[in-house]
Amino acid sequence: MQILVTTDHNVLGQEGLASRVEQDVMNVLARFADDVTRVVVHLSDDLSGKHKSPGKKCVMEARLAGRAPLAVDHHGDSVKKSYDGAARKLLRLLTSTTERRKAHKRAATRGVVVAEEG
Repeated sequence: MQILVTTDHNVLGQEGLASRVEQDVMNVLARFADDVTRVVVHLSDDLSGKHKSPGKKCVMEARLAGRAPLAVDHHGDSVKKSYDGAARKLLRLLTSTTERRKAHKRAATRGVVVAEEG
């Protein structure tokens, strides 16, 4: 699984930020390492120059082989909280998506028709 980290010009990209994000995201999504080809993490300061909080935002997009990308976002009052929250949301989304796909495959082998959500 490849993890790409980008930031907007308002997020201080301290040395090591990208590697910390990559490692934390890899740890959270480890069980999907064989299924996910790439995760793109974009960190931004949603409210730069404004006096509201929370102001940090993380958008994560995961690409499963042969499937459309899945994306989540999370707002937090720090960069770490924003990407931790987004990683947890992405984990839940990947879990439900892969479980649904497995259920469809099992049903198809038994000749059962499963209604598609959406």
